[in-house]
Amino acid sequence: MWGGPTITPNTIGFLLSQAWSGIRRNGLLTLASVSNIAVSLAILGGMFLVAVNLERMARLEAEKAVITVELKEDAKDSEVEIAVWQDPRVGDVEYLSKEDSLRRIFERYVANPQAVTLIGGNPLPDSLRVKPASPREIKPLAASLGKVSGVAKVRYGQQVVEKILVLARSVQVSGAILLVLMAFGMMLIVNATIRLTVYARRREIRIMQLVGATNGFIRMPFICEGLFHGIVGGVFAAAICLLVYLEVVRYVDVHLAFIDLLYSTRLLVAFGLAMVTVGGVVGGTGSALSLRRYLRLA
Repeated sequence: MWGGPTITPNTIGFLLSQAWSGIRRNGLLTLASVSNIAVSLAILGGMFLVAVNLERMARLEAEKAVITVELKEDAKDSEVEIAVWQDPRVGDVEYLSKEDSLRRIFERYVANPQAVTLIGGNPLPDSLRVKPASPREIKPLAASLGKVSGVAKVRYGQQVVEKILVLARSVQVSGAILLVLMAFGMMLIVNATIRLTVYARRREIRIMQLVGATNGFIRMPFICEGLFHGIVGGVFAAAICLLVYLEVVRYVDVHLAFIDLLYSTRLLVAFGLAMVTVGGVVGGTGSALSLRRYLRLA
């Protein structure tokens, strides 16, 4: 039975019973492993939710950025607009006459918009408001539009847009680095737990080896234990993160309505499943890595 390659329902039941027996006999180690994984995953999940929302807010702000193309006095508006549309990086173009531009300024900054009639002249030029297809193309697109015939000046708030794009990239990179570091830390936790379990059951493992059990057969209960630690830790971590996140969303909706946080049933379900899956993968991988070395020493 020990060395046979065939996996039967009885064999699977025996392996699962061995795994459950190990979990019960090492209750404190199991509790410590599950708690550490839950805390680590909760921190990782919280950082992920923060990073996703920051990246989204930065992207939305960057998408609001437009390029203002001021036209020369003698420029033909239609010809310049056609030339601008020729660039594939252009997402949308809006023509604004000098009168429209002045009216918008007064509507935004002056309490009485009718005051525009009191101005003797209009110093503003006709312009085009160009929205890039991608926020990351705004700098090269602005440089290209500045060379179009009939264009006097190009403005797009360069410093603000570039800082927003840098923030978005930084959030993505830091999130990926934290994901790798936290996953490595969780695998070390599971590794240490399974290693202690192997050491505590070294005589039992040695007897199984002597009667002909293969290393693969001996490994399975420990890998199941690691999976159990990871999945249970993932469930607790998902519950903690989702409960806290829902409270944060409720608070923001009431007190900070101008902040638009990501919120949908699909997102929350996917996040919960991802947490449990990551926990299971980390738990199983940590067990397999620890057994690869320490099973030979049992």
